[in-house]
Amino acid sequence: MSKDPGFIGVDFDCTLATYTKWTGPENMGEPIKPMVDRVKSWIKEGKDVRIFSARGKDSYPAMRRWMAKHLGAVLPITNIKEPQMYAFYDDKAIAIEPNVGEPYSQENEDEVLDRGEK
Repeated sequence: MSKDPGFIGVDFDCTLATYTKWTGPENMGEPIKPMVDRVKSWIKEGKDVRIFSARGKDSYPAMRRWMAKHLGAVLPITNIKEPQMYAFYDDKAIAIEPNVGEPYSQENEDEVLDRGEK
């Protein structure tokens, strides 16, 4: 099986690991099982998976330890949305139809925007 030409980006906080508030660069949340299982499956399939995070580089050592423990692999960490990223899993994203500018789901858009107003 050949590798995909690009990579899958997975947000860390609130998508892969629980997060409620900032408590420092060493503090990582608990694994979110459905997403952890999905990432493990992709790793097993040979897909290129990278962790996307707004955390500073001072959090990277703790994130790597977390990944080794919960994913069984240490994945690259980035904060740059690169053109090679063909899928992005994130709790704040709203999927937009390419070259149309409209959300695929009004329900998803409303749900995400409502979180910011609370």
